[in-house]
Parts: sequence; structure tokens; C-alpha cells
Amino acid sequence: MLVRSNDLFPMLFNDVFDNFNNAWSQNLARDPKINIKESDANYTLEFLVPGLNKEDLNLSIDTDNNLVVAMEHKDEHRSEQPKEGEKKEQFHYLRHDFHYAHFKEAIALPDNIHKDQITAKVENGILRIVLPKVTAEEKAKLAQTITIE
Repeated sequence: MLVRSNDLFPMLFNDVFDNFNNAWSQNLARDPKINIKESDANYTLEFLVPGLNKEDLNLSIDTDNNLVVAMEHKDEHRSEQPKEGEKKEQFHYLRHDFHYAHFKEAIALPDNIHKDQITAKVENGILRIVLPKVTAEEKAKLAQTITIE
């Protein structure tokens, strides 16, 4: 049951609180929180992406050697279509906090990673990207001497 109050203080408090909540949820959608960890074997990037799945996310490496992390999530209720044989339910929102969100960030990749071995997985609202490091032995193999003729 929705109860509206005509008292000034509760109305002002609710407006301030709702504005704070809306700003926080919209900022989370535009700027997800990121953890970056380093171990001897790899770098791990963790993006907070609650409610998203792998279809909402896109990872790529651009020509400037940046890892590009992009997300796009549309408000499902706006594009909801009834399935065949179902009646479309008419409704209106009493509160609507789920919004269209998109985000794109380019992260410069260090030179000491295997680009062809990068892995990514979305689980429990976290996108985890593992960037395996090139070992010292592998790096030594890449170094070469050029003979001058």
C-alpha cells in the first residue's frame, strides 16, 4: 500500500533520500567500481556490474593497445513485448529505478602480458578479467640482436 504524507518534513526527507539514491544508482551504471590486482603470474581487473550478463558486456583490444571495456544495458520493461498468445499487461510505475545504462573505458595494457590468453567471466555481479603476464624467460626470447651488414 502506498501512503502519501502531507507533512513537510517527511516529504523533504523523502525527496532528498530519493535524489541521493537515484544519483548513486545512475553513477554506478555510468562508472562501475573497479579493482585492479597484481600477482606474480597476472593482473586481474574486477568491474562491479550488478544485474548484467555477458550479453550486456563487450571486451576488445584497440589499435593503441588499450583494453576497451564496454557495457550497455537497456531497461527491459520499456521494450517488453508479450509472448505469442499472451495478453499484454497494462501497468504504470509507482517507482522506477531501473534505467538504460552504458559505460565504456579504455585501459592501457602493459607490455608484459599475453594478449592472446586474456580471459573474462561474469559471476555474481562482477566482471573478472585476467591478464596473464609474460614470464622473464619468455621476455628474454622476445629480445633479439640485429646484425649490421
